[in-house]
Amino acid sequence: MSRIAVHHYTPRRSLVIALGIAATVGACEPQDRPEVGAAAIDTAAIMAALDSLAAAVTESHTSGSAERFSATLAPDAIASIPGSPMTQGREAIVAGFKATPPLPPGATMKVTPMEIRVLSADWAYAFGVDTLTYTPPGATQPKKETSTFLVLIKKTPEGWKTYREVLSANQK
Repeated sequence: MSRIAVHHYTPRRSLVIALGIAATVGACEPQDRPEVGAAAIDTAAIMAALDSLAAAVTESHTSGSAERFSATLAPDAIASIPGSPMTQGREAIVAGFKATPPLPPGATMKVTPMEIRVLSADWAYAFGVDTLTYTPPGATQPKKETSTFLVLIKKTPEGWKTYREVLSANQK
């Protein structure tokens, strides 16, 4: 697959940070929904697992560890980012992660999760908006770029993993 890129500074890193922060337990109220024909779901345990996944994603981004990042993805994960073809599979997504340039010095990312839902004992999602603020080389004023994200998270035999990620660049 080709390299993952959105604009010159908000490629894969934006979505990686989005999942990392959006899945934080305290960000939104969990939704308790019992599965049809099953016992009540332990939403608190699932949210704790999502928090652990978020910490791993965030740490992999901070350290640049492709190995750690790979461990957060389902083998059949798919990422969809504006300006790039859909990227299918853990290996292709990790290749994009490795090829992504770091954020510029002084850049800040603010992630605003709007909704985190536990859908069942095996599925959850996070939805929200992220804002990247940076000063382009030669500019005197900072620039803000916002995106909306939706991350579908699946319980696999290896634990909770990112299954689908969709990032949509917001228009000004």
